[in-house]
Amino acid sequence: MKRIATTLGILFLSVFSVQSQNKSISDRYLEAGNLKKAIEGYKKDYNSKVSRFTKKQRAYKVARAYAFDGNQDSTFRYLYIACKRDSTVKVLRDPAFYYYWGSESWITFEDMIIENTQKKYGEYKSLKTSKDLWNIRATWELLDYQNRVLELKGLGSSSLSRFLGREKMLLEKDLAVFVTNYVEKNGWPKDSELGRNATLAAALIVYNSSAEKIREYLSVVKASCEANETLWGVYAYLYDKLARYEDRPQKYGTQMVQIDKSHKGLYRVESRANLDKLREEMGLQKIDNMLLYGDDFWGFF
Repeated sequence: MKRIATTLGILFLSVFSVQSQNKSISDRYLEAGNLKKAIEGYKKDYNSKVSRFTKKQRAYKVARAYAFDGNQDSTFRYLYIACKRDSTVKVLRDPAFYYYWGSESWITFEDMIIENTQKKYGEYKSLKTSKDLWNIRATWELLDYQNRVLELKGLGSSSLSRFLGREKMLLEKDLAVFVTNYVEKNGWPKDSELGRNATLAAALIVYNSSAEKIREYLSVVKASCEANETLWGVYAYLYDKLARYEDRPQKYGTQMVQIDKSHKGLYRVESRANLDKLREEMGLQKIDNMLLYGDDFWGFF
C-alpha cells in the first residue's frame, strides 16, 4: 500500500505543477517524488515561528506528504494539529487521504470534523447523503487527477490511461443515476440540508455530464440559487458549459481551452467588456485573475 500511495501522491501533486505560480522548494521535491526531502522541508517550515493559522496550514502540508509516503501514524498526527476545532469538511474529500478512508483512524477523525461542523452550522438533515456525496466527489477527483497527469506526461494513450478512463466513465454513469434519484425525491440538494461541500459535489457530477443532463438541471439550479441554497457560481459554470457544448459563446467566462501542454486560454465569450461585471454578480473573481492563475472549475469549487 505504501508504494501505491506514494506513486499516486506524486501524480496528484503533478497536476497542480502546471498551474501553480508559488511553489515552494518542498512542493517541487514532492512533485519530483523525493518524499524524504519534501517532508523534511515541510516540517522545517512547520517548526518555524509563524502565526497559529499559518502553522495549521503547514501542518496540513506535512500530513499530505506523509499520506503520500504511506506513513499513517504521522499523517494523522499532523492532520489533528491542522484540523482540530475546524468546521469545514473539505479535508474529508481530499484524495490525498483516499487510502485511509474506512480505516478506524479515519472514521474517528471524520467524526470529529463532522461534530465541529454541525456545532457551528447545525445538524445535517441527511448525514449519510452528505457523506456519500463527499466520497463520490473525492473518488471522481482521484480518477480525474490521474488521467490529467498521464495526458500531461504524454501517456494519454497508454493502457493505464484507457483503464482509468473506463473506470471514470463507469463512475460518472453511477453518479448521474445517484443525483437523478435524489433530485426526483428531494429536489436539487440544498446547502442548508446537506452542507455546501456535498451540494457542490452534486454540481460537479452534473457539470461533467452530458449537454442533455445540464440542460435538464439548469433551471432547477437557478431556482435554488434564487432561494440562496446554491452558489450562483454553480449556475454560471453550468450555463457556460452548456453554451460550449452547443458551440455558443459563453457568458460568464468560466470555460478554458488548452492552448498547449502547459497553458490554457479563455473560450470565446459573448462580451469581454461586460465580463467582470457579470462575474462579480455570480460571485466569481475578475477574469484577469482567473487567467493569471489558470483557474477553472477546480478553483471555484
